[in-house]
Amino acid sequence: LTIFVVVFRQLWFMFRLRVEGREKLKKFRKTYQGGVVTVCNHVHNWDFLCALRAVWPKHLYTPVLKENIESKDRLLMRLCHMIPIPDTSLRGMSVFIKTVNGLLKKGKYVHFYPEGSRWPYYQPVRPFKTGGFGVAVRNDVPVLPMAISYRQAKKKKAYFTLRIGDPIFHNKGLLEPDAILDLAERSRKAVMELAGIK
Repeated sequence: LTIFVVVFRQLWFMFRLRVEGREKLKKFRKTYQGGVVTVCNHVHNWDFLCALRAVWPKHLYTPVLKENIESKDRLLMRLCHMIPIPDTSLRGMSVFIKTVNGLLKKGKYVHFYPEGSRWPYYQPVRPFKTGGFGVAVRNDVPVLPMAISYRQAKKKKAYFTLRIGDPIFHNKGLLEPDAILDLAERSRKAVMELAGIK
């Protein structure tokens, strides 16, 4: 807990981070106790901490490439429950999927970056990959969209504002492949709107 207090203060000093939309999340939590897939645009190597700050005191479990967990931020990433994405082995992927499904069944929040890679301070929202949305559909959990946008800063590139949107549920009237694509499309639209992109 102490380290997160320190880190969250650091987010303020670095980015003057503002989080908007907490009231939506608070209201949602009163009526829904299950697992959630959260998504956000990927614009900084510390944006996972911005997302964590937004949903705190909930933790985020974030699938990331193995090399990221071995980076200079590895200690912080491990404290933040990063889940290494396995190589292409069937056994590794099976364990990974079982782990993610198990977390959602326990009511945890699993965070995905559907753009797939980090583009620092990039304003547009790139096309979404569907992996995280397939997880949401198959586990029958909602997607919580979030987006980071920028404010003018005098000495740094930008200050950050993170906005939390309304949860999005998949369309149960569609076949699974169509439901996944539909959920990804609606989630990307929500992220763009939260980021102020028309």
